[in-house]
Formats: sequence, C-alpha cells, structure tokens
Amino acid sequence: AEDGIRDHCVTGVQTCALPIYLRHPSYLRRGHLEVRPTARLQERLALSTLWLVAESFLRGGGGEDGRGWRAMELAARFDVPGNVLASVIDAMVEHGLLVETDDDRLLPARDLGTLRLQDALTAVRLGRQEDERLLHKAHTLPAADRFADAVEQAVERALDQRTLRELLAGDAAPPT
Repeated sequence: AEDGIRDHCVTGVQTCALPIYLRHPSYLRRGHLEVRPTARLQERLALSTLWLVAESFLRGGGGEDGRGWRAMELAARFDVPGNVLASVIDAMVEHGLLVETDDDRLLPARDLGTLRLQDALTAVRLGRQEDERLLHKAHTLPAADRFADAVEQAVERALDQRTLRELLAGDAAPPT
C-alpha cells in the first residue's frame, strides 16, 4: 500500500515524508486547528526531555543513531506531534536549559548539578518572554493572584532545589 500511495505523490518532499506519516499517524494534524498541549503535558515533556538528553550526555547514546537526541526522535519516543514538543524545547532553549548543536542534537546548556527541576517547569509555564509580559499587563483579581502565587510557592517547596543530576542519580524522589 505504501508504494501505491508513493506513486501518487508529485514532489520528492512528499515522497520522502509520506512513509514517516504512515509509520506515525499521530504526527498528522486534522484540518487547520492548532494543536495546543495542556500545561501538565508540557511539564511532563520538559522533565522527560531533560532526563533523556542529560542521560544521553552522561552515558553516551540516545536517539536513533546512538549519538544523542534530536527533537523529532524525542517526539516519536513520546508519541506526540513534533510541533507540540518543539514549543517545549524552544522554551527550554530560550531559558538556558538546553542547547541545540549544528546537527540538531540537544545537549544540557549547563552543569546538571545547577540545572534545577523547577527551572524546567518555569520555562514551559512562562513560555516565550512575550507571553510573560502579557501576564504582567493583565488586570487579574488580587485574590486570584495570591492563590496562584501560593500554588507556585508550593511547587517550589515540593521540588526543594532538586537538580537534574539528583533526578538521574535517583536522589530526587518526588515528595510523598
């Protein structure tokens, strides 16, 4: 069936890309709706991405060719559309948690002992810096602001300065 579909493709780009979508139909979008991940999914993707990238960095390997992870390989590993993971990775790059090499591999941007788990959550919660400016312009209710601030403080206390190195070593067990 794959060869029959390929015969109907007009350009080389379509011929190249089509087998990927046959193997991973979840990459296809329905219509022109924007796929928007929930905040919970973004946080889990951020922590999972940092974990796999750091583990690959420390132990070698990871990714399809064993030379480190690329964004699309991680998207396939997590079974999410590439654009969903791209927004998470972009936020972590912008906040200095990850760097991308010339061949699109991801690396930790700094020592794993200084990379706090809270930083990953903060990066995806803040998103792009333009989004953060909007937060400060919004005229939200002071009572709601106090409650949201209390939630943020509770998350920070629960993570208690835990780092990515501790997570990989098994020393950053979540609070019970």
